[in-house]
Amino acid sequence: MIEKIEIRRFSFFVFIIILFTSAFITYNNSKNINYTKEYTEFKGELIDKIEIRNSKYYIYSKNFVMVNNYISDEYKVGDLICAGGYGQDLLSMGDYGLYLKSKGYDYIMYIDYIEKIGHKISLASIVYDIRQNLKSGIDFLYKEYSPIIRALIIADREFISKDETMLFSRAGISHIISISGFHIVLIAGIFFNITFFLSKKYRYIISVLCTLFYVILTGANPPAVRAYIFYITFIASIFLEERYDIFSIGFLLSAFYMILNPYVIYDFGFCMSFMSVFSIAMFYKIIFEHLEKFVKNNLGKLILSMICVTLSAQILTIPYVYYNFGIVSLISVIANIISVPLISLAYPFILLSMIFVKVPFLRDVFCNIVNFMMFLFYKSNEVLTSLSYSYISFEHKSLIFVVISYIIILFLYTLYINIQIMRNYISNGQGKKRVV
Repeated sequence: MIEKIEIRRFSFFVFIIILFTSAFITYNNSKNINYTKEYTEFKGELIDKIEIRNSKYYIYSKNFVMVNNYISDEYKVGDLICAGGYGQDLLSMGDYGLYLKSKGYDYIMYIDYIEKIGHKISLASIVYDIRQNLKSGIDFLYKEYSPIIRALIIADREFISKDETMLFSRAGISHIISISGFHIVLIAGIFFNITFFLSKKYRYIISVLCTLFYVILTGANPPAVRAYIFYITFIASIFLEERYDIFSIGFLLSAFYMILNPYVIYDFGFCMSFMSVFSIAMFYKIIFEHLEKFVKNNLGKLILSMICVTLSAQILTIPYVYYNFGIVSLISVIANIISVPLISLAYPFILLSMIFVKVPFLRDVFCNIVNFMMFLFYKSNEVLTSLSYSYISFEHKSLIFVVISYIIILFLYTLYINIQIMRNYISNGQGKKRVV
């Protein structure tokens, strides 16, 4: 136990040192911003990713992003191109520039011309082709709910409307359309359970490999990679018969990300992902143990567990969401209790509908089940967010308020843990004086 505490303390100090170092580096770089646009040409660069947003094409290649109002559909991931245009330092673009820096890019180029000069087969190009086929399949099967199903299955949020984004924010369920721990657990659970006829060892191995493929398929974004690493380290702890310390792993993993790219601290998904994990690890057990005594049956405890996960996850994330979006949802617990089971149940049926796409009867049955669940998902959240005082919207956001909130939260948590340690110490008789 003492060794575990020492490792956790060490990992926490490493995390704090790297965090402040990252903040210092990014702040120092912000003082040397180049606002001039310089004309640049290059040849033989490889396209890593293509996105279409707001009628503009975004082509990602190595350490820069190319933007144009129109690019022919003949371009795809894996193409070798030559292009020219005016480049701009991302730090001169405010929050959007910081977001791109958090993804590992250095500058953006507004294209004057672009030309395809070849194609290179790579893992990225193979994954791109699979994603395109899946997009077409989803669009064919789910015309009405295609945007959200794309987001749930392959992390493609291109056609999620602003109204939908606002709905999810007000309901406090934005995490559902961002591939992270929730989705990794679902996918891992599906593959673990469908291989029930194998020994547990091989079920875990198949689950780990299939989930890895899913993480790659969805773009290997930091929240998904983080969740996958947590999952495989948990599996490793089972095989090695060692206690699983989520805090030490989380601190060291986040520090590793910041070493690779200090600007990752500006990635909303990255920050929310780690905050929610730490928040659940810190507060779930405390909340559940205090409420468990009021619930007698197993179904009630299952529902209570879902409520406690939602409540505990929000303790550390609410101040961060407030500062970024200016919205605090007051119905998120109820919305998550409804939405999480619906999406969890819909997932296997979505996969089955795609597997049996060539079998009309089965395909239609699975699609109808998914469509019904999606209808309930949207309708329930629309009703909840239409209620008075379902959310609070802030016109002005205060960083000082956020800092004070975290200081109070951490102080109360530390105080509670110390009180519990003292109670255990006394109850075990170790705090009593020995009479001679």
